[in-house]
Amino acid sequence: MTEKTPPETDTETGEDTHPAPEAGADAVSDQVSVQIVEEGPCRQRLKIEVSADSVDEELDTNYRQLRNTIQMPGFRKGKVPLSVLKGRFGKKIEAEVQEELVARTFFDEVEKREIRLLGAPSFESVVFAPGDPLTYEAAIEISPNFEAPEYAGLEIDALAVTVTTDDVDREVHSLLEQHTALEPVTAGEQAVDDLAACHVEMLDPEGKSVFERPEVYLKIGLDRVDNIEVAGLGEKLVGAAADEEFSFEVEVPEDFPLEGVRGGPATIRVKFHEAKRRVVPELDAEMLQLLGIESEEKLRAEIEKNLETRRRFQEEDRQEEILVERIVEGVEMDFPPSVLERRKEDISMGRRFRLLREGRAQEEIDAGIAENGEAIEAEAREELKRIFVLDRIAESENVLVTEDEIARRISAIAMTSRREPQEVFEEYREAGLIADLRAGMLREKARAQIRKKAKVRKPEEKVEEKPSASEADQKS
Repeated sequence: MTEKTPPETDTETGEDTHPAPEAGADAVSDQVSVQIVEEGPCRQRLKIEVSADSVDEELDTNYRQLRNTIQMPGFRKGKVPLSVLKGRFGKKIEAEVQEELVARTFFDEVEKREIRLLGAPSFESVVFAPGDPLTYEAAIEISPNFEAPEYAGLEIDALAVTVTTDDVDREVHSLLEQHTALEPVTAGEQAVDDLAACHVEMLDPEGKSVFERPEVYLKIGLDRVDNIEVAGLGEKLVGAAADEEFSFEVEVPEDFPLEGVRGGPATIRVKFHEAKRRVVPELDAEMLQLLGIESEEKLRAEIEKNLETRRRFQEEDRQEEILVERIVEGVEMDFPPSVLERRKEDISMGRRFRLLREGRAQEEIDAGIAENGEAIEAEAREELKRIFVLDRIAESENVLVTEDEIARRISAIAMTSRREPQEVFEEYREAGLIADLRAGMLREKARAQIRKKAKVRKPEEKVEEKPSASEADQKS
């Protein structure tokens, strides 16, 4: 038997690769009849009946395949009577045929009716018996039905893409900073913005050590250790001698990781070891050789070119963002409840991670998420609206993402994270993220199509609007 597997789905919306459904009337073919019932926003129920002839034909095919392959004592291969096979294997064959027919007929009907299926169907009320029709119901969620917005010919003003000498200078300095070296400074000669290697220890009010770090680099001039305000620390470190020790009474913040001292008094001991100074190298012949470039002129020319390319992409992205906002603004649609809830959960989870990184307490995070429920839902609806509109445009433009493009994107991701492409591909495949990656790339291409079909006015093409008569009178 050949199993009909569901198509790959985008986990962001649960949408498969099928186009949209026709709202529905009943449909009947020679072997399969389908009744489509609307059950709410983006929810349908397909009541499907498969003819008794199809059921019996599928059963006969499976029994013949079994007879041609099985060997049973007392019978030659291929000569086992059907009655024996049915008595011995009937329940198993019937269960397999039921599963196969339900899956195959459902996905055939979905494809035939161009239904945009979201997520997996729920099969209910399955009735199957030899000699009788197979009947079952499939509860499904479908892509929102909305009027596709017009996007060709929209007008937008481009911003000039320029790169100045100062821009190149900053990039050169940033490049050199990547090769910054830390050089020792004689104790007592350190200055503000140098780094101090120190032994740091925190004591609770009873004098018990609650944490200790043998070597921490503190920026000289700042009165802080991590997120703890330590008044006078910066000044002390400026003139500190080797192995000099200082003690400071502090108030520990409420979001400090150690619960025992959180929000109360503590003592911080700082023992100064040595100072180091950041030294940014000069752009000399040695540095050019290290960078693998012949001259400063070529380096600056390459940096200028890269800056222009980067800013051109940024300008195109800005244009696309504005155009998409304008297109989506007037679109109204309903969403499947499960898709909306999943999107709200994703947004809430993102907010939780962000607040945790900021050191917020769990109770504060939970309260904030609860208080912002309406804002989270509004954000989820806007994001989903953009997704479904871009998917519709990608479909109308026949946008495709090839396997080679997927491979190139994964290679780029691997290069950024300094990993092997095959390792990243396997990670994406095992997590079921290939469909998400493909869907995201399709939407990127849809955005690009919107920009390409827009009327983008170059900066020199812009015409300043003349003031109205009333505005001119006010000025005079």
